[in-house]
Amino acid sequence: MCVLRRHDGVFVGFRRRYVVSVHVRSILQGSGDWEHSHWTRLIFYNTILPNRFFNLILRCFSSSVMMLFALKALTSIQGQDKGQDTMPMLSVLILLGSLLLQLAAAGLAAIFLRRAGRHRSGWACFVLAMVFMVERRAYPLYQWLVNDDLSWTDLPMAITALVISALTLTGVMAMGRLLSDANRFEDRLNNYDAEIRRLAITDYLTGVFNRRHFLSASAAEFDRARRYQRVCSVIVMDVDHFRTINDDYGHVVGDEALRRLTRVCRETVRTCDVLGRIGGEEFALTVPETDQNGALELAERLRHRISKVELAVPDGVRFFTVSIGVAEVSPSDGRIEETLRRADLALSAAKHAGRNRVVAAS
Repeated sequence: MCVLRRHDGVFVGFRRRYVVSVHVRSILQGSGDWEHSHWTRLIFYNTILPNRFFNLILRCFSSSVMMLFALKALTSIQGQDKGQDTMPMLSVLILLGSLLLQLAAAGLAAIFLRRAGRHRSGWACFVLAMVFMVERRAYPLYQWLVNDDLSWTDLPMAITALVISALTLTGVMAMGRLLSDANRFEDRLNNYDAEIRRLAITDYLTGVFNRRHFLSASAAEFDRARRYQRVCSVIVMDVDHFRTINDDYGHVVGDEALRRLTRVCRETVRTCDVLGRIGGEEFALTVPETDQNGALELAERLRHRISKVELAVPDGVRFFTVSIGVAEVSPSDGRIEETLRRADLALSAAKHAGRNRVVAAS
């Protein structure tokens, strides 16, 4: 609902949002004198505009009307002695509105060009067509400014141009929304695809590689070491008395112990090292460019740091330890699984020797 009231020669409309001020110079019938013409300030309150973009269009319309009528008033003063007829204001306003709507459609099409993706060439042709349509809308106004070649008989043409421009802008907006929805849907699919890939290669509890991907990534490091005659080692660790932790304090504390263990490992190892969970409480680490001595030092550092991890339990604080086996890739190993098997044998030796220690494969 719009309520207008007259107040000191100014029409004021009341709406909630999207206030646009439009200055229109009223040219009276048969009046060509600039000094006797007057300006009327119209304030439009509009609720059908979906966003600030259309607010901007109406502001541009306001400025365009002032500039256009000012130019025409100057030409009217110069041609006053020639007895020129008054200009058809309604046709001019309609043509100006159609021009601004066409400019808005071309601008929106140019903005959406960045989102066209693989359809950018076709969308560029569409933008070019919008530019040519802008020229078709501007030409009658140019004729009116230069030659005053516009009459009331051109009103149907002006209305048709306005309708076409409005429909064009509506179509560009709809196509832009479809393009945005398509891009958003594609991004969502890419995110889902990345999430599925992540879930397929990681352990749900600890976030490190699962057994399948660990073996795949370790096989790549194994092949690289064999191809370029480089050193590579494998570390296998197992939590000591993990079943006792689960039985005494529950699986929640046991899961927290595994998460804290992987956190310490991530803080200790390099980014190029491959860490994975290959069993219930068993983890493996492939360290490229590291011989057995370097792997032993890293394993000892891991064992020491893990032994300092505190677990909050109902009766206080609980510590846990790990047993570790280390094996270096040897020329006799044909696959990474063979190196992993020798490291696992060293892990069994560490457990039989009393746990909480590091043993190297022979």
